[in-house]
Amino acid sequence: MEIICSQCQAHFRIAEEKLPESQAVVLTCPKCKNRIQIDRRQRPAAQPEPSRDMAAHEDEDSYDAADRPFDYIAPGARTAMICETDDDIRSSLSAELMALGYYPVMPVNCEEALKRMRFHVFNVVIVNDRFDCNQTAAHPVLETIRNLAMETRRAMFVVLLSDRFRTMDDMAAFHQSVNLIINDRNIAEFTKIFNRSLADHQLFYEVFLECQSKLGKS
Repeated sequence: MEIICSQCQAHFRIAEEKLPESQAVVLTCPKCKNRIQIDRRQRPAAQPEPSRDMAAHEDEDSYDAADRPFDYIAPGARTAMICETDDDIRSSLSAELMALGYYPVMPVNCEEALKRMRFHVFNVVIVNDRFDCNQTAAHPVLETIRNLAMETRRAMFVVLLSDRFRTMDDMAAFHQSVNLIINDRNIAEFTKIFNRSLADHQLFYEVFLECQSKLGKS
């Protein structure tokens, strides 16, 4: 089935067998985050389609995929979560990650970010240490990542945005339990810094992951 976003006109395909039969499904456009409703219930021909504003009031057999925004992307697709308050930085990081082949989501607060993480293991997580948080306390998102099972944590590449640490400070990154630190002053160079650090990270784990794969553990 081909889906066209009514807001940004993006086209994407969803296998019909993945859509629940006889239910209303609410999808999230991976490009502009617009909510798209697909109603597969049998309805009288004259009855109009419900608006997006009515999506929150669907009955119990309605399936809302907003909490699982990646249910309908191709298997093996890479995903990212951006925890950043500044709209310009959010938009810039989202565009750069999409250019690198990632599907990004941008939660508005820590509660939403933690909810997203319950349903999905992201390939990349970017967190500003000032995002919806008192800097004197442990950051809820980073604390959750720190407490993940090691096998799950290894599957994630975590980037900390901060004005307190130097870019690519490996010792600070180790103490913060993240893979990469990017100082606010260097965000404009995100893609270059990210690609270099990710390549180093993948090289570091190459032998380990190869052994895991041979043992059938990956």
